[in-house]
Amino acid sequence: MQHILVIEDDPDIRELIGYNLKREGFDVTLCNNGQDGLDVALSRDVDLIILDLMMPKLNGIEVCKRVREVPEKRGTPI
Repeated sequence: MQHILVIEDDPDIRELIGYNLKREGFDVTLCNNGQDGLDVALSRDVDLIILDLMMPKLNGIEVCKRVREVPEKRGTPI
C-alpha cells in the first residue's frame, strides 16, 4: 500500500484530503505543522508528500528544501 504524507495546518482541509485518500486505499499520515511533517518525512518511508506552503513552525518551502537535502529522500514527489 502506498503511503502519503499530508502536511496541512487547516484541520478541515487536512481531514478532507486524508478522508478521500484513505477511501481510495492509501495509507495516510496527517501532520498539522511543518516541523512534525518534516520529522515524519525524514523518519518514515513515504511515497508522496502533499504540502501546504504557509504553516506554523516551518513553512512548506523550508520543509521541501530540507527533504531535498537528504539524498535518500530527493526522489520523493512533493
